[in-house]
Amino acid sequence: MNYPDGSGAVADAAVDAATLGGDDATDDLDGTSTSNNGTTLTADFGGAYDIAGGDGWCSN
Repeated sequence: MNYPDGSGAVADAAVDAATLGGDDATDDLDGTSTSNNGTTLTADFGGAYDIAGGDGWCSN
């Protein structure tokens, strides 16, 4: 996820839940990281689900 400059850093962001195609994928989340001075949040998933870059997923 990319956030525009000036929208606030996401360094302290946490993912409470993630869904993919309506299925709960939260248990597959390995962790999150930030880059680009806090304007990019990356969620790293394991292998229980076939999640690829660009897939539509929702996090809270």
